[in-house]
Amino acid sequence: MAPAFDFHQWILSRQNASYIIEEINERTIHLKTAYATAEIKSYPENTYEFSIRSNNDGAVTFYLHFALTNEDHAVTLFNELVASLLKQKETAPTKVLLCCSSGMTTNYFASKLNDSMEFLHHTYVFKAVSFNKVYELGFQYDIIVIAPQVAYLYAKIRNVLQDKLVLTMPAHIFAAYDVPATIRFLDEARAPFYHTPEAETLGKPRNADIRFNILAVGLLIDLPKTTLLYRLYKEGQPVETETTLRESTSLQDLIEIMDTQTKRHPDIDIICLSIPGTVSRGRLTQPFYGIEDYDLLQKLRERYHKRIIICNNSNAIVMALHAYQTSYHSLVYHSQPTGSLIAGEGIVIHDQLVTGKNGIAGEVQYLTPVMYFSDHLKEKIWTPEGMAEIIARELVSMITSIGPEAVFIRCALTPDMDMIRNFLTNYLPVTYIPDLIYVRNITEYLLTGELMMVIRELRNNNL
Repeated sequence: MAPAFDFHQWILSRQNASYIIEEINERTIHLKTAYATAEIKSYPENTYEFSIRSNNDGAVTFYLHFALTNEDHAVTLFNELVASLLKQKETAPTKVLLCCSSGMTTNYFASKLNDSMEFLHHTYVFKAVSFNKVYELGFQYDIIVIAPQVAYLYAKIRNVLQDKLVLTMPAHIFAAYDVPATIRFLDEARAPFYHTPEAETLGKPRNADIRFNILAVGLLIDLPKTTLLYRLYKEGQPVETETTLRESTSLQDLIEIMDTQTKRHPDIDIICLSIPGTVSRGRLTQPFYGIEDYDLLQKLRERYHKRIIICNNSNAIVMALHAYQTSYHSLVYHSQPTGSLIAGEGIVIHDQLVTGKNGIAGEVQYLTPVMYFSDHLKEKIWTPEGMAEIIARELVSMITSIGPEAVFIRCALTPDMDMIRNFLTNYLPVTYIPDLIYVRNITEYLLTGELMMVIRELRNNNL
């Protein structure tokens, strides 16, 4: 009989000049390079977790769960992990967007800067654009540098690109096209900016007592990236949370998370999956993934033999927003992903979630084409003013239909609620306009909202 495959020891034997292997403990191994660290963790039931975290900004750039059932498959996944780790050297450069009035002067400067990077042994990559393209491209860059002639835009750009380092270049550096001074300027500004932020804590939501163990799994789409996340609740208390940014995802990625966590934690009683799309009696329609009326509930029941709850993202989030406050009994959560016309809403009326026939309530994507006949929509979605107008128009129908006390809005391009309110005054008397509240980080709301969706389901079934 062949000996069992010891994956942990096999990994420790994979010495390579390109990385350093460090055994943290009997269940954890690190592979380290100058650019990133790969972590390999093993769990009971022969389950493994691979991740890569950038040394530059702490971002997780690779994440994978799997159960080791086949030696060749495990080796293949390890090789993919190593390839991705070594690729970090290629992707490590910090992307800098130079912004001026026309892009012409900054184009020359960007070219000069890029030509000097190898000689100066730096990893910046520069691109120049005119100021009217900064919102369209800015979310894809690490640093935004504004030329002196458009420095008056700093506050506006900084307000929108809140997660980016936004700088105004000193006039004496820009006017001289001083490459060394520019590098020093960027290096000095980056050091205090890049740090691992503390997780947002919102406290305990109202009416969240539950005796079951719950696995909450979620997917957020906000192009150009998507976010995979999960949280394990033990009797209503969060005990483990993981969030990962990915370039692309599929339904299979969510299933792999559920596979791994149910093996690691066989005492999980309930799985809640929150995903964009229309959910009706466990059947999912998700155009982004080409899914049409798919019986996801039945598939997951057969796979895990546990109670399964599937819900729409916006519905979960509005349940959390309702649970964390007592001021509003009728409220709406409006989500407008960056660069997209496909908005979604979660609706609570008189303290009750409203999903509508076959889950249609809040699917604003069907309303927008009826309202707009302009040829300039693709331009509007990349400016704060344009997106504020789109959101205001979308809200009119909802406000006049249900009259909420508050609307919580998530749209990175329009954090200024006064701008949306001003557009609304073009269509509605001020007295009918609800409170508008900006929501920046929805991760905690989504995971808490899944807990609230489970509690709602159990109460509706008298459990």
